[in-house]
Amino acid sequence: MSADDPWAFDEDEVNAFLAGQRKVDAEAAELLRGACAHTLEAGPPQPALSAAAGVLREGCDSDDERFSYFTHACGLNKRKRISEDDTALWLSAVEATISPASDPGSEPEEQAVVAALLHADWFGMIVGLCRRGVGAKFTAGHALRDIESTPEIDDDSDDIGDDKMMIQVAAAILAPRWQLLGVLDDEKCLTELGHWGLPTALYRVWTGAAAPE
Repeated sequence: MSADDPWAFDEDEVNAFLAGQRKVDAEAAELLRGACAHTLEAGPPQPALSAAAGVLREGCDSDDERFSYFTHACGLNKRKRISEDDTALWLSAVEATISPASDPGSEPEEQAVVAALLHADWFGMIVGLCRRGVGAKFTAGHALRDIESTPEIDDDSDDIGDDKMMIQVAAAILAPRWQLLGVLDDEKCLTELGHWGLPTALYRVWTGAAAPE
């Protein structure tokens, strides 16, 4: 940061920060690949994927405000919704619940809470849920217990009280979005589609690429 301009950033510092973030992403993706290898190598469950993509298209074309998050977060204009295949369209929406490519238009406080989740939080929340299997309940309490019980995570937080509250709030925000996408059912239980889609979307967020063959 320049002494003359407090809002100016040194390019080398920015590049070093971004390189560090990419390294953390790569390490987390490799850990996720080891934990969910079979899932990441599998294809999406059908007809569940096509049905969920259809619901997403219809929801984004309607006046249903619940789907406006995806319209904005994924840049889902009508042409894109029509042209993209079901898998790409649906996964882009799940990815947007983790790391939206554009401003989703939701409350800034909600965006801040989800954005504050660490790699370990996402890993524990998603891997823990998937390890409990299809039909497993997803609530704020379940998410926290999944993170705490995931053996790959070494929690050395200095402010665990605040972290717990943040995780619980984030899970409560995520649950209705995942229900809209068919990741969770009406009872907030993991579906077969969600069991495949959550780790696949998380892997794509961390690598910017499709899951490994």
